[in-house]
Amino acid sequence: MSSTESPGGALLPPELLREIKVATAAARRTELAAKRAKARLKQAKKAHKQARKTAKRARKALKALLATRDELSPDPADAKGRRPRKLVPRARRTAPPEVSVPPPDLPPVAPLTSPGAAAPPSGEPVG
Repeated sequence: MSSTESPGGALLPPELLREIKVATAAARRTELAAKRAKARLKQAKKAHKQARKTAKRARKALKALLATRDELSPDPADAKGRRPRKLVPRARRTAPPEVSVPPPDLPPVAPLTSPGAAAPPSGEPVG
C-alpha cells in the first residue's frame, strides 16, 4: 500500500492525507493533555480532602484549647469590667521575686601604665 492509498484501497490526495495526519497528531496531543489534566484534578481533590481534614483537626484542637483556657481563667463576671488576667504558669506565679545581689567590695585597682611611661607617683619602681 502506497502513502496515497487509504486503508480501503481508494486513492486519496496527498493534501487530504497530510490533513488527516495533522488532525490525528492534534487529537493525540489533546488526549494526552486531557489525561494530564485529569491526573492534576485527581491530585488537587486529594490535597483538598487532606486540607479539609487538617482544618477540621485544627478547629477541634482550638476548641479544646479554648475550653481549657476558660476553665483556668477567672469568671469574667468577677472581673468587674477589667480584662481577664493573663495566664501565667503556676511555677512562675508562686516563685518569690528575684533579689539582686550587689557585687562584693573589691580593693581599688591601680591604673595601668605603659612601659615607657613615668614611674607611678608613689615612687615605687614598675615591674
